[in-house]
Amino acid sequence: MPEFLTTEALLTQALAAFCIVNLVLLIGLKWSNSRQGAKDACRIHELEKKLQILMSGSIGVGHRMIALEKKLRSLENKQHSLEKSDTDFSYARAQMLIEQGVDVKTVSANSGLSSSEIDLMRMLHEHSRQSDVAVHA
Repeated sequence: MPEFLTTEALLTQALAAFCIVNLVLLIGLKWSNSRQGAKDACRIHELEKKLQILMSGSIGVGHRMIALEKKLRSLENKQHSLEKSDTDFSYARAQMLIEQGVDVKTVSANSGLSSSEIDLMRMLHEHSRQSDVAVHA
């Protein structure tokens, strides 16, 4: 299950618990102070309005957080794609330089690959070239 759904579910559960606790407190307040009737009713109404404002704000923050998580995932995917294409370019660039006979140090400087990677690519290139020569002979 995606992480943002878990966050949304937790946020929903927290809001529900918050509402239930506040509802119980409001009901208790209504019953415990019945002598102050109208004054309490006014105070309860004020508290209910504040609670509604808090709930609306919390829900809005939750929605914004989910939207930001989606955007973050999208940016992470784009970054991963860019890194992969950059790596692919590095290997293609190194292969081209190896085929031109450029030395390891120069290939490393131009492609960003390690000398070990370049040595391995050079050996594979030599093996491939020898195989091609043997097939055509």
